[in-house]
Amino acid sequence: MKSNLFYITLTALLLTGGCADSRLNTTLTIPKIDTPLSNPFIGWAPWTCGDAGKYAACQPHTLIFSLIDWRVFEPEEGVFDAAALKRSMYYDVWAAARVKFVIRPALDYPGGTAGNPDMYIPRWLYDKMMAEEGSAGVYYQNGYGTGFSPNYESKILQGAHKAFISKLGEVFDKDPNIAFIELGSVGHWGEWHTNFTEGVPKMPVSSVTDIYAKAYADAFPDKKLLMRRPFQIAKDNQMGLYDDSFMRDTATWLQWISAGYVDQATGETQPAMPGFWREGPSGGEIATGDKAAVLADPQACVSLIGKCHTSFIGPSSLTDNLSASGLEAAGAVRDAMGYRLRVDSVLVTRDNNSASLTANWVNDGVAPFYYAWPIELEFVSENGSIINKQKTDWDIRDIMPGRPAPMKAGLDMALFGEKNVTVKVSVLDPDSGKPGVNLAEAYSDGAGGYALFRIADGKASLPG
Repeated sequence: MKSNLFYITLTALLLTGGCADSRLNTTLTIPKIDTPLSNPFIGWAPWTCGDAGKYAACQPHTLIFSLIDWRVFEPEEGVFDAAALKRSMYYDVWAAARVKFVIRPALDYPGGTAGNPDMYIPRWLYDKMMAEEGSAGVYYQNGYGTGFSPNYESKILQGAHKAFISKLGEVFDKDPNIAFIELGSVGHWGEWHTNFTEGVPKMPVSSVTDIYAKAYADAFPDKKLLMRRPFQIAKDNQMGLYDDSFMRDTATWLQWISAGYVDQATGETQPAMPGFWREGPSGGEIATGDKAAVLADPQACVSLIGKCHTSFIGPSSLTDNLSASGLEAAGAVRDAMGYRLRVDSVLVTRDNNSASLTANWVNDGVAPFYYAWPIELEFVSENGSIINKQKTDWDIRDIMPGRPAPMKAGLDMALFGEKNVTVKVSVLDPDSGKPGVNLAEAYSDGAGGYALFRIADGKASLPG
């Protein structure tokens, strides 16, 4: 690269007509593309299993869902077995496939059979609660299924749960293979409600449930957390929300979010959380009985995804056993979720002393990108060699739907003395250090980099 200051200054003067204070502004519009994109943190999140190819034939996915079984993780009090937990999640299968987990601990799962309820807390904990407190909860058999609802007001349960979630944070908070954490723990399926109309005790008041929620906030400072519906602690901690009756009860869920609500179980008023999705993801699952309705009218689901700013749907999802028409419908729903990022235009500004690039980012999706993955510029010579790489201070989380985000970076003046330089942009996966996000724009290099413009003879132009 020519770096002689006299040469660069002389070249700049010649190209700008010799005027010492002249300025060259070039605006270039980059074509967008409309093809489906597969990207991290968005789309379907089906149930974890031991076959990394199970769902791919029907629907591509970059997320997988796993319930966290406390009994497996802590078989004895204070003895945690992360290896056994990961085996139960098929962790190695999906980590090797670069598919990230959405996880939810559950303390109550109505999955037992008549006369054989399934208790989802460890046996040692049940025995300790019975011995020291005289009660551990109630077994139930009702319209939800058969299971065991623990006594959430138990001090023993609260202390043990805090230790459980804290240790889970030690294992997974820094793990790049974990995408999001759903706050389960309370209620059937970890959905923060109980079937009290059929004899199961009501949910406790917020002063009690906050103990369970705070355990997550303390244990997972680096992960995005989601609660089942708005609570004050969710609002205070900028959590996301998940709707596990997507399509069926979404109108009510949206009403809670926009206006707040009175909790039927406790009589407490919970706050509205409009705009929660700007800080925390919106997720949920399609109610099992509603899958056929979604496939029959996918645009109704797409419309709700827009209103909810949904990033992912699962574990109940549209990822297997689909007909040809079902594939198309499920694809339309999948493609509506999450972010869709691109650079709409670039402004290249140069005078005698400095040069800069302003990239006008656009998000054509319904949700932002939630983690601070770095955005890098790469400068490539005519023969394909890399002249330089420059990590920007651009924050990908600021690229919101419906709101252009201009981002500026300085350029080396010496670039304008080169014969032919291509400037590329890419979003790097911090785990691999390689480009990790597909952008919805032209001039892809096929490896996650996107040409923004070319500098030739001191002028900027589109790469094509």
